[in-house]
Amino acid sequence: SVYGDAKEDIPYDAPEPLGKPVLTTSYFDANLCADMLTGRSMTGILHFINQMPLDWYSKKQSTVATATFGSEFVAARICTEQILEIRIILRYLGVPLKDFVCIRR
Repeated sequence: SVYGDAKEDIPYDAPEPLGKPVLTTSYFDANLCADMLTGRSMTGILHFINQMPLDWYSKKQSTVATATFGSEFVAARICTEQILEIRIILRYLGVPLKDFVCIRR
């Protein structure tokens, strides 16, 4: 692995997780030049816990991308930030999490 033995930081004051571990899955996509007037792309993100919808996000990107790669990269960054937030919230609620996250485009 490129990242070696990198581990997720678990908050020290989070309660002990109880129950079966849950799997978090996220889907993201970007629509290049969704707004023809300004040239901005649209980001769409769906978050699931054990195949149950948890959260969704749809917003026009604040930057103008000239290629699909740029708009997809922005969408991936936003998705990753949201995943980190969701996992911290679930840890503070005492929900056990699997060691990995499924991210799909």
